[in-house]
Amino acid sequence: MSEGWNILLPNLRLQLTHFRGRRAQAFIPTVTIPGPNAAAWSTLCEALGLPTSLGTGDRLATGADVPGLAGTVERTIATAKATAYLLLVDEPGPGTGFVAAEGDGDQVAASVYLYLYDPDDHDAGREWTSWLTARFQALQGNLAD
Repeated sequence: MSEGWNILLPNLRLQLTHFRGRRAQAFIPTVTIPGPNAAAWSTLCEALGLPTSLGTGDRLATGADVPGLAGTVERTIATAKATAYLLLVDEPGPGTGFVAAEGDGDQVAASVYLYLYDPDDHDAGREWTSWLTARFQALQGNLAD
């Protein structure tokens, strides 16, 4: 939990700054991929078509054959056990979120957290969950061996 607060509290600050008083729909699609954290972060970014070293103010947009995610990097978080881009999201709809690799063992949680404020964004979570599961299914199978 001590590592998670480094991601969740800045996301809360971003939500209060840009969307105070509005209700978000939260999506937290997550899969487990091989670690350690640095390797998992590289694997996740490569799959999403993202560079591994974006900084504050940089534009983030997923690559081809990946569900749409675009926005501005508000903060890059890099600790011993968590790496993430905290985002002000404009696609698939207005909101906040983060792309994260959390953990540093043999298995690491790879996630695309989205907090969307447009009621028409309800399919985004299902789309991301399906994509992450399909994309990383082979890697998850290797973890069970």
